[in-house]
Amino acid sequence: SFVPANEFVPYYNKKSRRRYKKIRPYNAKTWTTTTIKGAPEVYFFFENELKLNKGELETFKKLLSRVSRFGSSRNPVVLELVEVGPTPNYFPIDVESYHPSIIPVRVFYPGFLNDLERRHRYTPQIRTIPTRYWPYIHIENLPNYEPAFNLLPELRIAIEPSIPIEFWSVFVEKLRSKLIASALSALGTSEENFTWIHGHPSPKSTDDPLHVAIAPLAFVGSKWADGNVLGIAFLLPQKYLHKRSELAATLWQLTNDPRAKKLKFGPWEVQLLPPAGNQKSLSPYRWTQKSRRWATITPVIWERHPRRLQDEASIVELMLKNANLPRAVSYRAVPYSPLKGVPASKDFLLTSRWKGLITHMVLEFEKPIPGPVLLGRGKYFGLGFFAPLPEEVK
Repeated sequence: SFVPANEFVPYYNKKSRRRYKKIRPYNAKTWTTTTIKGAPEVYFFFENELKLNKGELETFKKLLSRVSRFGSSRNPVVLELVEVGPTPNYFPIDVESYHPSIIPVRVFYPGFLNDLERRHRYTPQIRTIPTRYWPYIHIENLPNYEPAFNLLPELRIAIEPSIPIEFWSVFVEKLRSKLIASALSALGTSEENFTWIHGHPSPKSTDDPLHVAIAPLAFVGSKWADGNVLGIAFLLPQKYLHKRSELAATLWQLTNDPRAKKLKFGPWEVQLLPPAGNQKSLSPYRWTQKSRRWATITPVIWERHPRRLQDEASIVELMLKNANLPRAVSYRAVPYSPLKGVPASKDFLLTSRWKGLITHMVLEFEKPIPGPVLLGRGKYFGLGFFAPLPEEVK
């Protein structure tokens, strides 16, 4: 980009007595990561992965070293290409929204390079460079985050006996079949009418794949934690909050029908029961309380396999965006979760549908956010399910 560090919108030029036209903003291609006004350093990030071979990389660095000014001769700069920069703190926002701390930033627009070449070729003297402005806002002033799913008290069940969380992937497959059968019995309608439960629309349907997620409520994070699953939460997306009574009726059918409430699973015969008692692991607050740091209790199934180290950050950012989560300040992909009682990612028995990179993950956000937090390809099956990580835990 060619944005000076002290950029402002010149609506009126006193010398030329000419008003500048208000230019319609276009989608921004970069975002800044430091204070705009008076900052000694401003970082611009490529929104998508920049793939350059060794020769192209050297050419790009030489080209940057020849740039001495941004925008005009009054803005001398020194440019340098870095692979890793600080965390971004200014982000583009929608044009329709407004906040008093909005800063208009000059950005690229489609066809910008061709326009510059055309002006250089046919115009004897380029007086003004074509620009577009886009509103940016500091991370502290971003709109409040709302979780994509709701963990409601009436949409939980307990299981007896508890099962090791390593077998959750196999268990949830059998549980989904039970849930669909109970929905057919409780709601008295065809399977096509509750795609919001199973996420498989009919060929004639235009519904999106957003549907109920099933998450394990496990005993983790305590000094005596054993990692066993004590209960199950059925997480309802915000879009389907009006379906809570229908889902509650389905769960009542699931836990009260003598035949439906029994689920044979390996050496266990699990009973599906209404939640009772005051176990902390079954409490909605355990998984929805606000926290700045979150860690997985089930491993994340990555949506793409990183081809090189610098590609990881862009994939994590994409997964956060697809899960409707805010940008993370930092992340760590690790084989072991810092929460006690959680097995290593390699110890989880996963069904054949899950392939690719599988790791535990720790996310850190700028501000505390509420749960539940789900991430990755297996989020609807309770994989990539996070629990709050206390600040004192390293």
